[in-house]
Amino acid sequence: MAHKVRIVHTADLHLGSPFSTLPAALASARRDEQQRTFYDIVGLCRDRGAQILLIAGDLLDASRVSREQNRNLLRAFSEIPDTRIFISPGNHDPYTRLCPYETEEWPQNVHIFKSELESVVCEELNTVVWGAAFRGIRQNSTLCPPGFQVFRAPGTDPKSIHLVVMHGELVSGRKAESSYNPIHEAWIEHCGADYVALGHVHDRTEVRAAGKTRYAYSGCPEARGYDEPGPRGVYVGTVGKGQTDLEYVYLNKRNFYTVDVPVDGCGTQSELTAEVKRYLSGKYPADFADSAFRVTLTGAVPPDFSPDPAALRNILREQCFDARVYDRTIAEVEPELLRKEKSIRGVFVDILMKKREDAENKGDRSLVERIDTAIKLGLLSFEKEVRYREDS
Repeated sequence: MAHKVRIVHTADLHLGSPFSTLPAALASARRDEQQRTFYDIVGLCRDRGAQILLIAGDLLDASRVSREQNRNLLRAFSEIPDTRIFISPGNHDPYTRLCPYETEEWPQNVHIFKSELESVVCEELNTVVWGAAFRGIRQNSTLCPPGFQVFRAPGTDPKSIHLVVMHGELVSGRKAESSYNPIHEAWIEHCGADYVALGHVHDRTEVRAAGKTRYAYSGCPEARGYDEPGPRGVYVGTVGKGQTDLEYVYLNKRNFYTVDVPVDGCGTQSELTAEVKRYLSGKYPADFADSAFRVTLTGAVPPDFSPDPAALRNILREQCFDARVYDRTIAEVEPELLRKEKSIRGVFVDILMKKREDAENKGDRSLVERIDTAIKLGLLSFEKEVRYREDS
């Protein structure tokens, strides 16, 4: 039977995140859920018999975290002594003089990379793990040595499995640059490793191939905001010489979604609220109550109706974890007819419609949308006072 090693690959847990965009009570809940997801990763290592846990940076949200957070880490890692743990510090938790990686006494099964690319030989597993560390919040020069190849490492068996764990940003092109350890796919292809576990990008990628080497971003296992939507987790499975068999296991406690909700024809706030609730509960029946939603209202509504995003947000927050609401509806009118009116309103519409036509000819969809909003709000102002609201 071909030699394989069982691994778990995670990154970007950002333990200790403040979740400052959420109300205090919800932020506290998210920190607790984030910690529980970390414990679940440790439990997954135990349940799956993982021999190696690769943490590709940003395990912590900052170089200095609470003593309680440090104790939680040390205790959890000590509970899986049969799993070798390798941490490659990232831009949020770089290896610095006073960081926990330097000041704490870590369990014997934990290895923390401190600087440039180095290797650790796991003789009992016939496996070599390579890693490097950020030494500050920026890493403009690459941590990937030019011409590096794993088989040149002294004292290793040619049949050894080689793993790389690293925090960084994949770049392309000869002049590609990054402030976060630029990594070229060509380097991955020629390094000769069997698997490269990457961190920094918060959305996971599929396991990809660069030559004979497989690599992937595991993404962050627990979202910190609406820019990290949908289910999240870690990679789990086996790696052998020339063969990688990894599955993605979802572990997150709560989903964040960004959703456009069409509310065409809604003429009152109560109609609009009912339509949004119906849409969200229908699209996310299994986890509507537990999820957070950033809702953008779209479609055409009567010109004398102005949706109230704040009121809708407050109602949604009573039925789901959190909500943000943005109004991008347009007035349900025929601008071509209105611009022919011999009135100030007609002149207003005509001027904006000319600007809209010019924007459409230039293919500037963003400007078209802003003009549609201006037409809507302008027409409303002819009827009544308009207070334009955006949810924060």
